[in-house]
Amino acid sequence: MRIWIIWLLGISALASGQGNGSDHAGRARNTVQLSYGGAGVHFSIICERLLVSRPAWNVGVKTGLGTSISPALSPPEFTVPLGGYILYGKGNSKLDMGFSLTGYLMWQYAHEMERRFMEFQPLIIPSLAYRYQKNEGGFMFRAGLSSILHINGISATFAPWVDLGVGYAF
Repeated sequence: MRIWIIWLLGISALASGQGNGSDHAGRARNTVQLSYGGAGVHFSIICERLLVSRPAWNVGVKTGLGTSISPALSPPEFTVPLGGYILYGKGNSKLDMGFSLTGYLMWQYAHEMERRFMEFQPLIIPSLAYRYQKNEGGFMFRAGLSSILHINGISATFAPWVDLGVGYAF
């Protein structure tokens, strides 16, 4: 339940803008993207909100919802990423550095109890990507690498991962 409250607060922060979503200099402040890998682990919809905008660098927050590729191949899985990012670059090509804390929800089956239950696992996902995005908005593309860090009571897992996204900035 707590993860849903945090997610709703994140969406509220992203939605709380004024005007048409662009600042007085014409810079796009919001981005919606379809993503594979990265903060959402598998397929996800990511919403971003630019908080600080300077000529060479920008800082923002992001959240979203994701799921695995197919419930037929694995049990249903859902992700709820919350994070931040820094864009560095003056032109349309930018370095995109991000960090997300992603809630990973999946169905498990306990054979000894003969019942299904939802398990929550927190993931830490840093990313480094190339982003094409005009400052005034429009088409957005990103491609890079991320890593999934999962720390639990037994061990720590580190897995390199892809980070791809296509979307629209406004």
